[in-house]
Amino acid sequence: MEIDDIILGKLQKYGTLKLHPERICKLLGLTICDAGSFLLEFQEENSQIRKAYDKGLIMCEMKIDAELLKKSVTGDVAAITELNTRQYRTKINDLKHELFGI
Repeated sequence: MEIDDIILGKLQKYGTLKLHPERICKLLGLTICDAGSFLLEFQEENSQIRKAYDKGLIMCEMKIDAELLKKSVTGDVAAITELNTRQYRTKINDLKHELFGI
């Protein structure tokens, strides 16, 4: 399977939607052989495929946090609470990844 900028852009978009890798294979119309290769490469944290997908995930989180920040500046208590919770969870997840690779 050839990975070009168009595919990487789609993977980033699918990452923002948090789509499961098997659904991505179907959306890309991959053959069984290509889907197997894709899924194997997706498991590799430093692969092009995974980096594009993860970038989409991060961009989605960033957009949500930015919106919550806008609302929290106006005094929206629910937005402040949610933003703090999300930031706390992000720190925990980053530590888990750093310490245990999960």
